[in-house]
Amino acid sequence: MRILITSNVRWWNAEAAYAATLARELLNAGHKVWVLTLPNSLNETKLRNWNLPIITDIPLSSSNPWRLWRAYQRLQSLIEEQQIQIVNAHRSEGFPLLVLLRLRLKSFALIRTRGTTRPLRDHWVNRKLHEDWIEAVIVPAQVIASQLRQVLNLPPERLQVIYYPANSSLIDSQGESEAQQSRLECFDRLGIPEHCRVIGIVGRIRPVKGQRILLKSFVALRKHFPDIVLLMLYRDTNETEAEWQGLLQDLAESNLQQNVYLYGYREDVLEIMRHTDIGVVSSVDSEVICRVAVEFFSVGTPVVAFPTGALPEIIWDGVTGRIAKDKSAEALAEILEWMLESPECIAELGKNARQQSLERFDPNKLLQQTLSVYKKGWQRLQSQLVTGETNVRP
Repeated sequence: MRILITSNVRWWNAEAAYAATLARELLNAGHKVWVLTLPNSLNETKLRNWNLPIITDIPLSSSNPWRLWRAYQRLQSLIEEQQIQIVNAHRSEGFPLLVLLRLRLKSFALIRTRGTTRPLRDHWVNRKLHEDWIEAVIVPAQVIASQLRQVLNLPPERLQVIYYPANSSLIDSQGESEAQQSRLECFDRLGIPEHCRVIGIVGRIRPVKGQRILLKSFVALRKHFPDIVLLMLYRDTNETEAEWQGLLQDLAESNLQQNVYLYGYREDVLEIMRHTDIGVVSSVDSEVICRVAVEFFSVGTPVVAFPTGALPEIIWDGVTGRIAKDKSAEALAEILEWMLESPECIAELGKNARQQSLERFDPNKLLQQTLSVYKKGWQRLQSQLVTGETNVRP
C-alpha cells in the first residue's frame, strides 16, 4: 500500500513515537510510506535517524490562511503524484484539510489516529467528520475509545484499539551470570553501588510526570529500605524550568542527594531500564500511549504506576506490576513497599512483563491490526464510490 502518515508533532513524545514506529513497521513490511512532520523539530531529527522518508515542506499546523491554502495544494499534488491510497492523520492540526481533500479527490481512505485524553467535543461537526467523512478511527487505549463512544456513533469495526508496541528485539537474552555482569558494569558507569536496589523513572521533568511525588514516596521508603536508590533519567528538560528547580530544592531538603541519581540524555537508556529493579510511571494525567511502561516491559522490568489514563489497562495489577490505589505519595510508597518486601515477586512480575511484551505488545501486532484497518477503510471507500453515497461528494 502507499501510505502518508501525518505526524506534525514538534517534540519526540509518545504520540510521535507511535507514528514513527508504525511507519517503520510498514516500511519494513514492504509498503511505501511517507511521514509528514514539522521542520527543525525533535521529531524530524528522530525520523531522520530512523531513516524514514519524511516531508517537512507542508505546513499543516499553520494558522495562516495563505500557508494553509498552499499546504492544501501541496498535499493534493503529493497524493495525486504518488497515488497515495491511505492517509493516516495522527494530529488534529491540519485534519480538516485532509477531510476536504478526501471529499474532493475520493482517491484515498482517511484514517484518524487519536492519542490524547482531551475529550472530543460533542458537536455536529465532529460527528460529521468522524462518522461520515473518514473511514476509521484508531486509538492506543480503551480509555480513549470509551470517551469517543460517548460522542460518536461508530460501529466496532471503525473504532479500533491498537496498543503501542515494545521493540523487544533491542535486548538480547542473557544467561544469569552474563546478566549479573552486565548489571555491575551498568551500575559502575552510573556510580551506583552494586549492592543497591534501584527504583527508576524515565521522562521529561514536568509536574504532570509526578517526579516530585515519587521523591516524597522515596523519602518515606528509605527509612525501611536503606539499600534502595532512586534513578531519574530525564530528557527535553531545561534546567531553568520551575519544576526542575523545585526538584533540586526537594532533594536538598530531603538530604538524600547521595541516594538519588539524575541523568540527562543517554544512549544506553534501555540497558539501564533493564537493570532497574522496579520501573515507576508516576504521571498524574494523560498517559494513553504509555510508551515508558511498555519499554520497561520489553526489558523484563515490572512497573508501578498511578491509576492514570491507560496505565491500569497496560499494567495488569499483580501480574506485570502494581497500580496504586490513588495518585498520592502515600499510595505510591505503599505499593512500592509491598514489592520491595518481596524480591521474588519483583522477579515474577518482571518475567510476566517480558512475556507480555512479546505477546500483547508485539510490533507485528501493531502492523497487522493497522493494515487490517487500512484495508477495510480502502474497501469502504471503494464501496461508497460504487454506490454513489453522498458522504463522498465534495
